[in-house]
Amino acid sequence: MCFRKKDVAKINQSDRDLINYNSKTIDVLVSMSNSESFINALNALKPKLKYLIPSTNKNVIEYDKKIKNLFEDMKIVLSKNNKDEEKSMSMIKETERLIAERNRLV
Repeated sequence: MCFRKKDVAKINQSDRDLINYNSKTIDVLVSMSNSESFINALNALKPKLKYLIPSTNKNVIEYDKKIKNLFEDMKIVLSKNNKDEEKSMSMIKETERLIAERNRLV
């Protein structure tokens, strides 16, 4: 039984690290953008990410991974010369949807 608690603690810690990474990635995305509306949308998203409850539920962790992947895609879009604002805003909407679905599972 003692080993199970350690495994649960490791899973919980890795999810906490993933949440922290996602929250910090918003600062990187803000620094990459020139669009005021996109920056405002990211800043509105930050507290929603920052205060997510870490979980050991595999489905919840999958949502955290999907959010991370979406942020990595946003970095790619913002690093290109054309900086497609419409695509970036749709990715923020998708992130909000993922957060809402994740919170239903917790």
